[in-house]
Amino acid sequence: MSRILIIGPRLSFHFGGPSVVLGMIRALNEQVRGCHFTLACSAPDNEKERVATAQHGLGFVPLPAGRAAKVSTLASALLMRFVPKVIVASPSVRCFLRAVRDADIVVVARAIGYIDGRGGLGAPVRYGLQGYEFGVAKLLRKPTVQYTSDFGPLRQRWNRFFAKFWLGRFADVIVCRSLESRRWLTDVGISSGKLMDAPDTGFLMEAAHSQATEKVLANCAGAPLVGVGVSFQIRRRFNESARYDSLVKALIRHLANDRGFHVLVIPNETHPKHEQVDDLRLAARIAKDLGHSRVSFLDTTAMSGPEVKAVIRNCEVVVSSRYHTLLACLSTGVPCLGLGWHHKYGEMFRMFGMQQWTLDHTQCDEATLIEMFGRLWNERQHLRPVIARHLPAVEQAIRATARAVSVKMTAWIPDRIQLLQAPNH
Repeated sequence: MSRILIIGPRLSFHFGGPSVVLGMIRALNEQVRGCHFTLACSAPDNEKERVATAQHGLGFVPLPAGRAAKVSTLASALLMRFVPKVIVASPSVRCFLRAVRDADIVVVARAIGYIDGRGGLGAPVRYGLQGYEFGVAKLLRKPTVQYTSDFGPLRQRWNRFFAKFWLGRFADVIVCRSLESRRWLTDVGISSGKLMDAPDTGFLMEAAHSQATEKVLANCAGAPLVGVGVSFQIRRRFNESARYDSLVKALIRHLANDRGFHVLVIPNETHPKHEQVDDLRLAARIAKDLGHSRVSFLDTTAMSGPEVKAVIRNCEVVVSSRYHTLLACLSTGVPCLGLGWHHKYGEMFRMFGMQQWTLDHTQCDEATLIEMFGRLWNERQHLRPVIARHLPAVEQAIRATARAVSVKMTAWIPDRIQLLQAPNH
């Protein structure tokens, strides 16, 4: 049995994480016999994360938290390289290093990284620790894969330096989920020989209906269901966060009052301890402020990623600021409009020939958003077959890259990886 350690997104309090991880596991399980997966991530509640991973047959290891712990992990891995029986004092560092040591392959599965941000004196530390997992894995002599991720923009000096340092030196394979991301990596000097391309593995995460999803949909019955995805990520990119709230509320009022729809406000990422990184509190506050009987929010804290996807699949159309909410729409045939802040939005919609259905946050106002929604609604029946026509090629591209990665894995550890016969899809 091959042991694969996945580092990055969590399954609890998140929708993007399960999309990436469960889709990737499905893709690799179709190619390799007998994989056992362990997920190493930072979670708000380790016990909840342990339950979530166990439900999907994964092991769980908490990632060391904080900059000091990351530096300690790197230092301890360096010692272990030369003194295998070194005693590591920190339990969390010791547990993570043991998981890396016991793995056959380490896969970093964060969906986006190395984005230009704040500069200043803290930039070298912030960017320098962004890829420390690759260093730990290589110090312990493990093959490494960066799976389906977007990168860039990469204009800032320290960001460019550490992207090339960690990815260029320590990642054996890098799977880019857009051509723009590939261009940013080649621009900083990373060899094209280690780059592969594939859409986000979230397209392969299956939807799962349950009593929880049936209850949500029953509460929304009686009017066409429209989803509105909210995001603290894009909210903090507005010059005034209240402007984003006003924009979303104006759209929802139009949908509920003028059109008579039931609006379901959909969060993606939640955090029980930090309101500033919690879509759920934002969704609940917006719904409460509007106080409309046909406006509700989706409480995702007690739902799995596949269950959230099942709810999204039942929407007539969706407007969202969240990448994986939009991905869930496109992978289930739901027409959608993306309000984005990064090239990843346009690149994903371009795979479906639908790039005109994205709107950058810098160019968005209430009138434009409502007008675009009107066109989306009017064309929804035309867009469904367009999505269905492009989806098989997107899924095939994911599987083809999973096959290529699996072939690489057999070369790295031929005694541990057994390829299955390539399935026909």
